Amino acid sequence: MQQGNGGAQSPGDPAGPLPPLQPSSSASSAGAGLAQTVAELLSNYQPASSERRPFYCRICRFQGQSLEDLAHHKKGELHRLAQESERKLTFCRLCRKQFTSMEQMKSHLKGKPHQELLMKRRGGGRGGEGDKWNKGAKL
Repeated sequence: MQQGNGGAQSPGDPAGPLPPLQPSSSASSAGAGLAQTVAELLSNYQPASSERRPFYCRICRFQGQSLEDLAHHKKGELHRLAQESERKLTFCRLCRKQFTSMEQMKSHLKGKPHQELLMKRRGGGRGGEGDKWNKGAKL
């Protein structure tokens, strides 16, 4: 069952309800509010791949009651923006690899192949610098 806030999950979802999207008088402030909601969704990402949950959107934590509910949710602006943001956050520009979740990306960034390529690109390592190749990714 999709609710009127553009993609909140049902009250029985263990992740809890999303804050409702507030209507806005200007498109730019509405876009900023939507971007903030997406950022909150992705920052609180919890892998649920081991669970078999029908009609569930792992990106938005939306729990539908039917295939139609899920299809309707996936057409929504919140889901499209969250999906686009997740794709950007789970792409390693240094290694040119796309990952399917934030957990995979975190694991990759800590991994030896990525770290070796990072040191090679830095010229042996100057120390003190962050990973400029993946600015949006958080370890």
